[in-house]
Amino acid sequence: MNSLLLKIKHNGLSMYPSLNSNVMINILLKPRNISVGDIVYYKDKETKLLISHRVISMSPFLIKGDRNLYVDSDISLDSILGIIVSNDKLYWGESGQTFKILIAYLSCYSQNHYPRIIRQISQALIYIFSRF
Repeated sequence: MNSLLLKIKHNGLSMYPSLNSNVMINILLKPRNISVGDIVYYKDKETKLLISHRVISMSPFLIKGDRNLYVDSDISLDSILGIIVSNDKLYWGESGQTFKILIAYLSCYSQNHYPRIIRQISQALIYIFSRF
């Protein structure tokens, strides 16, 4: 199965600062593998919206926006359309870079059930590491 590259305009702020609104992104459709830290592109079952969020765990499979307080619910690997490999300024590659895994780890601590100070520190670190 060959992968295709699709270039589209990203909208929304749930992945800020990794992805700003109104930037062009490149999506690798039908990726061979998905790893923690990858930003995946999927279609929400309820709203039918196309969403870009980060994989924060593979077992169980969990994804969330870097700025969101909650993980996305009821997402399966089968619903993933592709992974985002680059935007106008940065190239992240297909999977596995250390900083993507670090941002996924920090994103886990920006969930609502953690104290506010922990969420704020994790968001500040995500902002810093997203600039590399």
